[in-house]
Amino acid sequence: MKNLILILFLLFEINVVAQKKIIYINDILEVITRQQFKARLTNYDYCISFDLDTLIVNVRVTRIREGKISEKYLQEIKNNITLTTGSPISDEVKLVLNFYPGIDKCNTASETNDLQLIERYLKYSEEIKKIQNVKQFFVYKSIEGTESYGPHIKWIPDVNQTIEKLFFKIPFPCESYVIIDKDGNYYCYKGEYNIDEIIPKLIMETNSIHR
Repeated sequence: MKNLILILFLLFEINVVAQKKIIYINDILEVITRQQFKARLTNYDYCISFDLDTLIVNVRVTRIREGKISEKYLQEIKNNITLTTGSPISDEVKLVLNFYPGIDKCNTASETNDLQLIERYLKYSEEIKKIQNVKQFFVYKSIEGTESYGPHIKWIPDVNQTIEKLFFKIPFPCESYVIIDKDGNYYCYKGEYNIDEIIPKLIMETNSIHR
């Protein structure tokens, strides 16, 4: 009888574990259906999952999102950057924020890859300074791992998690970035990106404005 009770208890425990609640959301934390999650992906979208203690969260990510933030939030971002850098930001500049979420499987590099990474990021950092009315900053959620990008890349914290809360509500793999113009219009790229594509995009947008 004791053995039967033990077996029933173990079966119950296994059943509870096996019946973790599964939810489906998008990258801005809206609940979606399983069918929407399973729908065919475009070239820019992807899916990620988080296996938590009592919950499995499946996220369908729209990698590129565009929109507009309020003047209040734009000013908050600028104030936070000024607070950490000591340099005020003009109302006319466009912000480029490269966001580092912390160490994950994607952004853990070998020593050889680190050397290539350092060279690319240093080149990007120097070239973007030449673009008129653009200010670029490397922003971290967790500073651990940022040393992989070399001593010449200056990182600043995401004060009050403002950038994370506005644009990167979940930990997207590798890094992400957001471009915000002087009116609060933004272009947000969530998850692994090619840093070499940012400057051509900025130059293209600048040229289109002056036509």
